[in-house]
Amino acid sequence: MTVTRNLDALQAIAIRLASDASFMGFVLDAYKNNFGVDQSELPKLLKCSSANVLDLRLCRAPRAENDALFLEDVKAISRFSGCDWHEVAKIVRAVQAVNALGKQSGIDAKLLLKAARDRTPGEVRSKRTRKKPTN
Repeated sequence: MTVTRNLDALQAIAIRLASDASFMGFVLDAYKNNFGVDQSELPKLLKCSSANVLDLRLCRAPRAENDALFLEDVKAISRFSGCDWHEVAKIVRAVQAVNALGKQSGIDAKLLLKAARDRTPGEVRSKRTRKKPTN
């Protein structure tokens, strides 16, 4: 009973923190919304359990001021949460990129991503042949 109450309390906190851009819950929700990822897919993407994803949601987002601080924070967050640090870094950087593009262009992030894709979902991209440089 106590474990269930603690888990419920943590989930409630994670939901509240998801509205604050300085927490990973916000970053994960932005990633899910922008890239069409379901909550059930996050553990596989992050190479961890769903309990680890909950721990990740409760962490502060990494500092973006410089690469050294970013990497230091991502590794600390990953050690705490048990999620793969490479995958955490990829998700954070993807969300940062979409947010930056959206702010600069004034266009909705979902529309930007749709425009960036040169094919519809399920469409197989044809292999392009590379031309050899002529010297």
